[in-house]
Amino acid sequence: MAVRDPADINAAFAAGYNARDVDTLLALYQAEATVVNMDGSESIGFVAIRDHLAGLVRLGGSMTSTNRYAVTRDDIALVGAEWTVSFDDGRNPVSGRSAEVLRRQPDGLWKYLIDNPETA
Repeated sequence: MAVRDPADINAAFAAGYNARDVDTLLALYQAEATVVNMDGSESIGFVAIRDHLAGLVRLGGSMTSTNRYAVTRDDIALVGAEWTVSFDDGRNPVSGRSAEVLRRQPDGLWKYLIDNPETA
């Protein structure tokens, strides 16, 4: 999924999640990216982020993610979203607010450099 506008990355993430496509999700990240895990630890680089994403999609459910802001300065963007994962099996929905730093790539696409899915 190619993201040409930083404000579109959260919708692209939700689409990849709902498709259960770890490779599509991983393509949204730079090779040296960092994801903050729910316990505060960090997953750094493709191998660790792939593991993180695989665990995430195993939760199932359906994700919605609404962009709250996108502030761009040159090739860096700060974005944030409100997201919810809803389940059809009786589990309570899970929701939160994210904050992410994106970097514009040489091909013009935007990718995660830092992804913090839960900022309180």
